[in-house]
Amino acid sequence: MKPTRFPAPAAGVSERMAGTFDLDVALLGTNPKQLNDPLNYKVHGEMEEIAKEHPHRYIIVSTQSSGDKAALEWGLGLSARHIGFVGSKRKIAHLREKLIDSGAKPSAVAHIQSPTGIDIGAVTPQEIALSILADIIRIRRYKINNRKSTS
Repeated sequence: MKPTRFPAPAAGVSERMAGTFDLDVALLGTNPKQLNDPLNYKVHGEMEEIAKEHPHRYIIVSTQSSGDKAALEWGLGLSARHIGFVGSKRKIAHLREKLIDSGAKPSAVAHIQSPTGIDIGAVTPQEIALSILADIIRIRRYKINNRKSTS
């Protein structure tokens, strides 16, 4: 399994929790300050180093507004069962418009789930991480395929 995370407090916690569920994590970032954040223990490469195809990929974009559009464009270019975005409904609506204006297929953009995770009323980074990982496990176990390929 290969969920992909961009550094933010919830992403750092998700990375640490993911191993207990047999999930490998690629933690990436576009903001050098975030990559040095003590919450983010390891960085697994650059965007270009991640294989385009993977049968069990779950992408969660959690950038705290630092590279949201670039991260979503990158995620849309990969084969993934799920793309989630940590952010407000207003923010994702604006980003969806920008992605489509930049040439992304509306059908692909429609598959970005936001807010991502199972609604448990999460507030803290730990609760948000739990909600996101629970959703990934739900998708994996029930063989839900929100978005299988880039076509």
